[in-house]
Amino acid sequence: MRSVLFEIKYLLIFEILLLSVFAIFDFVTFLSLSIGLFIIPFFFLIFKYPIVGVHLLVYSILAGSIGVAKLGGKAPIILYVDLVLFFLCVLAFIKILLEYDLLSIKVEKINLYFLVFLFWSLVIVSIVINKPRALFVWKSYFAGFFVFTYLMFFLKDGKNVRWLLHSIIFWGLVLSIIQFKILLDIGGFSTGIIGLFLKKNLLATSWGRSNYLATFFVLIIPITIGLLIYVTELKKRIFIFISLVVMSSAMLLTLSRGGLIALFSALIIFLAKATKPRTFIPILLVFIALILVIVLNPLGTVILERISSFERSASYFTRVNFYEDVWKTFLNYPITGVGLGNLGYYAQFVISSQASAHNIILGMLGETGLIGGFLFILLIIKFFKDIVLKFKNENIDELKILRWSFISAFAGGIIHSLMEPNFEGVQFSIVFWVCAAIYYKLNFSVDKNFSS
Repeated sequence: MRSVLFEIKYLLIFEILLLSVFAIFDFVTFLSLSIGLFIIPFFFLIFKYPIVGVHLLVYSILAGSIGVAKLGGKAPIILYVDLVLFFLCVLAFIKILLEYDLLSIKVEKINLYFLVFLFWSLVIVSIVINKPRALFVWKSYFAGFFVFTYLMFFLKDGKNVRWLLHSIIFWGLVLSIIQFKILLDIGGFSTGIIGLFLKKNLLATSWGRSNYLATFFVLIIPITIGLLIYVTELKKRIFIFISLVVMSSAMLLTLSRGGLIALFSALIIFLAKATKPRTFIPILLVFIALILVIVLNPLGTVILERISSFERSASYFTRVNFYEDVWKTFLNYPITGVGLGNLGYYAQFVISSQASAHNIILGMLGETGLIGGFLFILLIIKFFKDIVLKFKNENIDELKILRWSFISAFAGGIIHSLMEPNFEGVQFSIVFWVCAAIYYKLNFSVDKNFSS
């Protein structure tokens, strides 16, 4: 058994590195061929070891888009992660059907809350103007539900939890490298920096622009800090620290005001519980490094200037006006809302037909009405109640700090979602709920070096 797990571990490392290299250097054709070659052996591998599928799902995000599909309205982008998600859903259904007694499966309450919200938001599709657009956004919430439920069911081993946690941090590091490469592709680092100064929102991958990319760092950076404090092995601490500095630099490249505000809010929440005599020096060194990244990076000045002038910016007035339209839409359709992704069709201050409320709570009220908004808020309340309760019941001090880093990360993600449509993206929904499942499964014995 150990030799089989050994082989799987290194096969997984190879696949993750392969996907990461392809994502960085944009080898689209070669990537497609590689996925084709791996699809059959991985089907059997994932069927036997379901957690491998989640690694593949998360890293397929970095592969970007395949193209667009004409499904009505604006043609949605088809992503590699869409194909892997479909593949994983089919595989999970077959595995559960063949190997488990459906009546004996235990379902957590939070899964039921999530499922009821998904059911209601799907029912509303029947009354919306742009049904393909509504289904496209609904898919993002479903992806979060699926990956969370999948991990809650199949993630039962502490080693797999540690592997997944390391994988998420490495994912953030690869995303950072992709952003640095974008600067080089547009004329070199110095030219790219000048472009960021002038255009303020230059960075974009095939699946998101800079404000959207920032939210991943809001989620991953606090968790990385928690892991840095948790582990003791020097080599792992050095790697985690380097990853933290690189991700912090990439965060600045996004020039996201909302992202920086959400990240600092998350770090303040983290400090509220994590600062103790034993952890003071490591935390102090981390924050000195983060401050140096901001001070020494010329883009730090740009972000601070943009934050100070936020109320005078065009994006501020655009969002405030659209907030008013969303609220009026909610008052006109208080019970059902107008459907996910359909706010733009009912707005007087039209940004585009695909417009988002840029506020998760207000958007839910406008799109899913009082019922859907109540169900979603209830889901979030249940989620935070669960994770805070697990934190309070944690008896191991070291693990308590790691848990709190997750809580601060989740809070930062929600705060940023009050300014950006993060959960409407399938990529963030997957990463957020993968991290949530990892938190729920942080019940392994203390292994401060996360050795396997």
